[in-house]
Amino acid sequence: RIGAIHTPYHAAITQLLDARDRAARNTVFVAVHTFTPVYLDDRRPWQIAVLSGSDRSYAEHVLSALRAGTDYCIGDNEPYRIDHEDFGIPVHGIGRGLPNVLLEIRQDLVAEPEQQIALAKPIAHALETAWSRLLEDAL
Repeated sequence: RIGAIHTPYHAAITQLLDARDRAARNTVFVAVHTFTPVYLDDRRPWQIAVLSGSDRSYAEHVLSALRAGTDYCIGDNEPYRIDHEDFGIPVHGIGRGLPNVLLEIRQDLVAEPEQQIALAKPIAHALETAWSRLLEDAL
């Protein structure tokens, strides 16, 4: 699986981020995963989780935008956190000094294509709003 999936996947991300860097394009790194609604017989209340490492600047804006713009139960580093077992955010986001966030979405909310489309809209809006706020903070 490392050779078939992990290595080519992360090589493609590296290639894209390198190209954006060469073109001097502003970049934010966003990863998206899903999580199970129930884990070890515990029902998870969160519908969307915003995970971040030590630099929470972008994540705080994403959290704020999601909480203000949706009725979803939003987890802040719940049910997971960025830790030593993660790869994408530490390598591609933190390692490059990019604003970054990992969104975890509960699987029952994206089981069907219609659900995916419906959820993509508020998430895209929150990510765009957060990026604008982060740029304003930099001024």
